[in-house]
Amino acid sequence: MLPVCGVNKKYRNLFHCVGFNGHGVAQASKMGKVMALEMLGIPQQEVALLKRRRIPLPPEPLKWIAVNGVQYLTGLEDVKVDKLLEANR
Repeated sequence: MLPVCGVNKKYRNLFHCVGFNGHGVAQASKMGKVMALEMLGIPQQEVALLKRRRIPLPPEPLKWIAVNGVQYLTGLEDVKVDKLLEANR
């Protein structure tokens, strides 16, 4: 639900900020300014906050169960939101 930002560690010459969704235009505009300052060597708090973090997952088959369970639950949430939006039209 949030973009992922960072810079390659070895050479610090490849900056990225990806994964905008929802209100992506506003996010992309803001992060463009943030990443420009980061490229100039001015550290930005937002980049540290949006660094990719790996979520520790259990070994298989528990990983499969966990991932599919989360996907199922987020799907139910999508259906609930869609129904609310449809009811308010």
